[in-house]
Amino acid sequence: MKNCRFKEQEREEFILLGPPHPGEIFSQDIFPHLSVSKKKLAKELGVSGKTVSRFLDKRGRVSADMALGLARLSGTSALYWLVLQAHHDAWRVQPEGDFRQSMRPLAKTTKASRKRQLV
Repeated sequence: MKNCRFKEQEREEFILLGPPHPGEIFSQDIFPHLSVSKKKLAKELGVSGKTVSRFLDKRGRVSADMALGLARLSGTSALYWLVLQAHHDAWRVQPEGDFRQSMRPLAKTTKASRKRQLV
């Protein structure tokens, strides 16, 4: 696939496993570089230690308030974290075949086939 941002193997994994949980991204890419404990992270985010543990273990959801804290700590936006959570949630509730079908590249259409579709 010429203009695809995923390599074929990564794309297949994405189709099978779905979008990553925001906690997975944070725990792998950001948390190790912060050099803080979970307790300190909880204080920085204004949430309980249990909430932070659930988030890092990919079981807790990102709230709007938590997204603001994550954005501040990571140098991203709150919207980034909320969209990650929304994508993950949508994957989990969508019937298995629907999302996989939508991930397939669209077939190229010709003028003749488009005319037939309009009729």
